Amino acid sequence: MMRVVFIGEKERVARADCADEALRMVRRMGAVPSVCGPEVVEAPARGPIRLVVPTVTRVVEGGAKEAERVAMSHEGRKVARVCDVFDLMEVRAKRKLFSEAQIEVGRRYGALVERHAKGATKCSSLEAMGGGGAGEFMDAFLAEGCEIAALRRAAAYDRAGHEVVALEVRVGAKLRRILAGDLVERVCVGQQSLSAVLRAHGLSNRGGHIGGLRGALGAALDRMRAVL
Repeated sequence: MMRVVFIGEKERVARADCADEALRMVRRMGAVPSVCGPEVVEAPARGPIRLVVPTVTRVVEGGAKEAERVAMSHEGRKVARVCDVFDLMEVRAKRKLFSEAQIEVGRRYGALVERHAKGATKCSSLEAMGGGGAGEFMDAFLAEGCEIAALRRAAAYDRAGHEVVALEVRVGAKLRRILAGDLVERVCVGQQSLSAVLRAHGLSNRGGHIGGLRGALGAALDRMRAVL
């Protein structure tokens, strides 16, 4: 026999209030500060954002020619940029962890790898169609692949050609290693935090492990900068 349960007025109101609060929370997560202007729409799935003042580099006369960064924005508005792993690590640490140059090359490498992976699919399509313009695209695609390979080598190996170990920890009878190349891939491409990298290798973030990994990542990013 079917049982019918009637929900009372208080229960209906309570459920409605919960639903309204959940909706308000979602809207707050996707809210865009007014300094960004009306063109940036609400998007809760976008994740955390950071407000950035757009700048350009221009040469100024100061006895000798020097370059300076100048703020440039429409009506003083800021740009909303989705936070990446470097932003989130620094927010959690509440301090600067890497130099701007190190972060720039890390982001460049991650973007190159992502774009190159998408380009591989396009290469297959162009080869199948045999359309015009495929040669120029292939040249650019191959050049991009060479740059990625050079950055990868710089991250993983030292000048003597030895593979760099970012962190080496003995856990009981086992020796666990995190290679510099793997560290760069996990952070810059996989968007994993240093704590997540340690967990993936069965290590805790105690005992100076985070500091050691941070220093190794900074050194790898510096090696990558040297080949650009």
